[in-house]
Amino acid sequence: MGVNDMKMMIRYALGEEMCSDDELHGVDVSSNRKIGAQLMVPLWEGTISSIEGLEELKKLPCLQDFIQYYEVGDTLLPKHIGTLGQHFGRFTLVAEEKKIIFDAVRRITNELVIRDENGNVMNTLHLDLERTK
Repeated sequence: MGVNDMKMMIRYALGEEMCSDDELHGVDVSSNRKIGAQLMVPLWEGTISSIEGLEELKKLPCLQDFIQYYEVGDTLLPKHIGTLGQHFGRFTLVAEEKKIIFDAVRRITNELVIRDENGNVMNTLHLDLERTK
């Protein structure tokens, strides 16, 4: 929509204005008949030792934006679980058909593998897209 909603929420949580007049006027709500989705990728606690599949997923045609919060070597602590700090990143997807979005979500959940220092998969994201039908 032309604004960073995460920054807006952080400012609001800190007691500041959620958005400036310039940001508000810059919001583009015209979807041009497209479908959009945001997919957050939560992780279990541990130290990230590898991130597999991300570079290929960044090439998805429907990927409009990706924000990555953690890198190899970063540690998620128990205090992060259940908070926004638990998320590895956020994929913003936009397409003309729901099937394209669903296929991208399936690829992300199947191909993105984040491992801890013991080789355990840290990804907690498991979606049943069939329930949306």
